[in-house]
Amino acid sequence: MIAFILRIWDLSSRAIHHDESLHSFYSWMFTKYVDILHLEIFGFKIPYYFTFGNGYEHNPMLHGPLQFEFNAFIFTIFGSSDFTSRILYVIFGSLLVGLPYFFRFKLGNLGAIFTSLLLCLSPTMLYFSRFARNDILIAFWTFSIVILIWKYIEENKNHYLYMIAAFLALSFATKENTYILIVTILSSIAFISIPDFKTNIVRNMNIYSLSPPVAFYKLSMRTFYFIFGKFNLRLDKAPLNLLILIFLLTLPQWAALFAVLQDSVILNWTNLTLATNMELAQSEGLSVGIPIGGGVVIAVLIVTLLIILSMYFGYLWNWKIWWKSSAIFYGIWLLAYTKFFTDLSGIGSGVWQSLGYWVVQQEVARGGQPWYYYIYTMSIYEFFSIFFFIFSFFFYFKKMPAFVRFLLSWSLLTFIAYTIASEKMPWLMVHISLPLICMTGYFLGDNVSVLKSLFTNFKTIYKFNINKKLISIGTFTFLIIMTFSFSVFVGFKAAYIHSDEPLGPIIYTQTSSDISDLNDDILDWSIKSGDFEKLPILIDTTSGFTWPWQWYLREFENVYWTDFSNYNSDNSSYHKSLLSNREILVIHEKNLEIVTSMLSDNFEDPLKIRHRSWYPEVIYRNFEITNILKFEFWHKTYRYLFFNEGVADRIGSENSFVIISKNISELE
Repeated sequence: MIAFILRIWDLSSRAIHHDESLHSFYSWMFTKYVDILHLEIFGFKIPYYFTFGNGYEHNPMLHGPLQFEFNAFIFTIFGSSDFTSRILYVIFGSLLVGLPYFFRFKLGNLGAIFTSLLLCLSPTMLYFSRFARNDILIAFWTFSIVILIWKYIEENKNHYLYMIAAFLALSFATKENTYILIVTILSSIAFISIPDFKTNIVRNMNIYSLSPPVAFYKLSMRTFYFIFGKFNLRLDKAPLNLLILIFLLTLPQWAALFAVLQDSVILNWTNLTLATNMELAQSEGLSVGIPIGGGVVIAVLIVTLLIILSMYFGYLWNWKIWWKSSAIFYGIWLLAYTKFFTDLSGIGSGVWQSLGYWVVQQEVARGGQPWYYYIYTMSIYEFFSIFFFIFSFFFYFKKMPAFVRFLLSWSLLTFIAYTIASEKMPWLMVHISLPLICMTGYFLGDNVSVLKSLFTNFKTIYKFNINKKLISIGTFTFLIIMTFSFSVFVGFKAAYIHSDEPLGPIIYTQTSSDISDLNDDILDWSIKSGDFEKLPILIDTTSGFTWPWQWYLREFENVYWTDFSNYNSDNSSYHKSLLSNREILVIHEKNLEIVTSMLSDNFEDPLKIRHRSWYPEVIYRNFEITNILKFEFWHKTYRYLFFNEGVADRIGSENSFVIISKNISELE
């Protein structure tokens, strides 16, 4: 309840971010083509059938379809607004805080409480639980999968495997960084199995005396026989079953990874395109990441082959479990990607373009962030979890239980994976923070007995009869309280105090509050004009200024969208005709002179407004490691963290001008 209140409080005060407007608008478009049939029972209308039109099509640039379907359901019931566009993420962000309750069997009661507390008040989790992006949904699916993995390892009951299959399908239908999740989770499971694997698979086999090819062959055969039950070894099969099931279930989803070969010596001589890059897609009017020409045939063959391999090895492993798990996985996956079987084109885009798009996007590297981007951003917002993760690594180094090995490897591999990925964005901190928070919560719960000794000896401390042990415990406790309190302070500033101002890197090209204020004025003018939804408006779409106006003006029927950066003397008459019957103009700042030269005397003077603003990245792009040895660096860091000094006067912005007719000004 505390998490829910923190996340829903003042939810609609911040202007809609560029990405939020995309997700919200296409969710709203989804509802425009939904026909709901009802049964009326005792005066209540109960929906019993839904039909969908063409309001939304899967596009991996906007990620998976699930958030659009969820949002469309919310909009259908409660209507569309800034508030309802974010409520889905509030709900999942709040539910995420409750998940450690189901992980008490590994975290312990106190560890679960600490983990929930950290999830509740983490600056990253708090901010992006109030933000219309699907990363907090992925965090919920991820944590659920991790809990179910350990449930299965502990209890070895098959229904946990079926639940894992369901959550994996939901994750794939939500966002493509599920591929990173699969790699990190499988690697972490494999890591905890290494000691048993080494003890049992390599037992009585001196591979060091063999040549590398022979050693590899013998290891492969022993592993193969063990997997399929023909080699009796004393090895717990639960982790191995998880590895096999997750790998086989998701194998066809990796088909588009073969697109990395299209420019290699293996396939470049064929001139096949398995995934169109940005340049080719724009020149040919195609979608990014799709195969074309003969590449379509190769793509179909690859997907078919991977499905057959998945089925074959699933049959060899455990057919009963495999077919049930795959039926659950692909049943949910198909429902999401085909919009409840009303648009079968989603199958092709889901199984190939989802990954194909992001394979070719690696060369684009949107954001162009340096390799240490997450070190910088995480140290500002998640320093508490980072500190205790590092401390716990050394604390458990000599004696590391399997569960700790899993948490540590999950944390490290996730950080490495997102650091390697070319696109680095602040919302991806959600996925890096989750395992760090779990590790920190477990560590604090596991060692709370040490902290308790501080309070049980309070009387001794009060009498100044203290020793070195109590001093160290007291110092450590003070450090926990102070760093956690400061972490909460940083999170509250980002979420509530400066939510519209990019004073920290967690805010990325934020829409200015000027836009939401102008939208309120437009709504007011449209009502006063007596012609609501018909008010003639023109938006200059230069530099992507379509967004978030497309969301804000979704109900208006007389909005014209044009790019004045394409203006030239040959089409001046066309542009003049566009302006002649408009009452409200929103023009990009670099096109102002062109537009005003074509306006009549019936318009007021232009009013400058900020469209979007961004954190001054020059602060960290020129960072040198030797800076940390300088007093000036730490002084500036202190002044920034507490008072935001050195940032406010360096914030970048891109502006527009609003021009209203005198007819509108008379309505004031």
